[in-house]
Amino acid sequence: MKNFSKKILGIFLVLTSSLAVAQFPSKPIKIVVPYQAGNSLEPIVRALADEMTQTLKQPVLIEYKPGASTTIGAAYTASSPPDGHTLFVNAASFLISAQLMAKLPYDPKTAFVPISGLTEMPHVLIAPTSAPYKNAKDFLAYAKSNGDKISYGSFGNASSGHLGFERIKKQFGFNATHIPYKGNEGLQDILAGRLDCMLNDLPIVVPFVKEGKIQALAIASEKRDPSLPDVPTFEEATGTPFLSKSWFGILVRSDTPLSIRNTLNASITSALKKPEIYKKLLDLGLKPTPSTPEAFSEFMAQESKKFAEAIAFANVRMD
Repeated sequence: MKNFSKKILGIFLVLTSSLAVAQFPSKPIKIVVPYQAGNSLEPIVRALADEMTQTLKQPVLIEYKPGASTTIGAAYTASSPPDGHTLFVNAASFLISAQLMAKLPYDPKTAFVPISGLTEMPHVLIAPTSAPYKNAKDFLAYAKSNGDKISYGSFGNASSGHLGFERIKKQFGFNATHIPYKGNEGLQDILAGRLDCMLNDLPIVVPFVKEGKIQALAIASEKRDPSLPDVPTFEEATGTPFLSKSWFGILVRSDTPLSIRNTLNASITSALKKPEIYKKLLDLGLKPTPSTPEAFSEFMAQESKKFAEAIAFANVRMD
């Protein structure tokens, strides 16, 4: 009788799980953003949520869970049911935290699986308009002669902007003092002339460059961006290529059923490929990057390796 009851329970659980998969989505979907509202990611997440609401016939909501280098949002997602109704927006910080933080409330290697890439945006080397250098080549010459006096800002310790600038220092051979800021507060010091330089996201800096409030010395991409057509790439400005960017993608819990993950991938990639959404995001300096889960997984592996190298040679430690 006891074994018979176990068999009945097992059959019930299988049927219940199959029914849940068949009815997906059965309730509103949450996109967990591990940053404060108003960040450079917001336009693409809102566009994605609106489009997914139409295709999946359920409300898709944005839930902000900022703090602790994205680990608060990741932990929240890891503790949610593995039913595809909670999506996590991951970024460079997610990979960097996994390498620098000894204790996390989830296993970053096994807790999540990728669904798709979302977007990427190149970093731009910016400086105050009052700075004595007016292009990247002059900046490098100045930095090599005045490295002990140069300070650069970032989005925070061990952020993509921090590690990106450490890679610039190593590649071009100069020193500079790192000043980590909370979020994008460093931009205010660039505007006020209190900070010498920093790498910042293209969409953030575009309006300030166009209004003549800051200088854009070079863009860390393979080619110029239409939103700042007069700003050269590092290769154009210095003769040496240099690439650095912020990027975002979507993860879910690793035990989410495959059919649900496939449904989510189809909804996300079709939204990002819609011509009107694609163009709108490009105009904002955001390049949509819809992908297969496998392609996004390979991309993250390459990025993780690059970050590990920068962490090692710059001796970066998490606060």
